[in-house]
Amino acid sequence: MTGLGTDAGFAENAVATVRRHARRIIDEELARLARRSQALRATDLAMVDHALEEVLDRLILDRVRRVASVKPELLDSAVRLLDPAASVTLPVLPAGERAVVRRGTEDMR
Repeated sequence: MTGLGTDAGFAENAVATVRRHARRIIDEELARLARRSQALRATDLAMVDHALEEVLDRLILDRVRRVASVKPELLDSAVRLLDPAASVTLPVLPAGERAVVRRGTEDMR
């Protein structure tokens, strides 16, 4: 692991880091939405914020916790997914080939 530590608290550090990155993205998007849609009230934006926070908790952070318990060596990659400063390297496919996306990979063992 790089930067998150290797002690028993590394999973908590990873979750906190992902939460911080995700909150920054959510806050930036809410600000942009408020600028673009002047008709939205503060209560409307608060409802959107709450919904996005629920998605963050139930979808993203739960999966980071699952990665931490099943494949802790993948935590750095999981954290970098939501780090706007991180560079993501995508594989280059030969012309004409398509990436294969596997569905139903909930079990990370």
